[in-house]
Amino acid sequence: MTTDTLSPSTGHPSALHGRGPSQIAAASEADQLESLTISELKLILETPELGPDAPYGGVYRLHRVSSGLAHCGERFYRLRLSDVTGTAELYSRCADWPVTPENGQPQTIGIRWVHDRYDNLAPLVIPAPSSAPLPRSPLELLPAEEIPQPENLTRLLELVESLSTPGYKQLIREVFADPDFAYLFVT
Repeated sequence: MTTDTLSPSTGHPSALHGRGPSQIAAASEADQLESLTISELKLILETPELGPDAPYGGVYRLHRVSSGLAHCGERFYRLRLSDVTGTAELYSRCADWPVTPENGQPQTIGIRWVHDRYDNLAPLVIPAPSSAPLPRSPLELLPAEEIPQPENLTRLLELVESLSTPGYKQLIREVFADPDFAYLFVT
């Protein structure tokens, strides 16, 4: 993992100042966190005025790209979130994570909109409580950009969902729960 110092032109470091996970935690515990795919999340990120007060998030495969120090003096992570629909890079306060997030592991997170020092809305990743997992198939969490033919993964997902026997569906989900095996299978 590399270390960054972000410039004032990014707008992101100042969004980290003085914010906590309480809104996302409360929404997640109340089962009000709206679970989105990465492609849906990107649409929200492009137009924050559509719902900056609503807690968004979901289960994504998470990678720490780097860490750094914001202008306000707080440490932050630059995170890459991915699923079968795409990838998004966002920021998070290190202090919001009880433990360092593990690279490549599924993680339930929330997105909270905060005002940066220029009064622009900026998204901030907040870890959701582990007691409130949002269901997601391990196949849905494979990073789309790493799969040579993503349409094959889409067909595999459709095939799994079309199974009428719950035991078969659960068996396939458990087999593909190992990300190394799943990645080898779809590449």
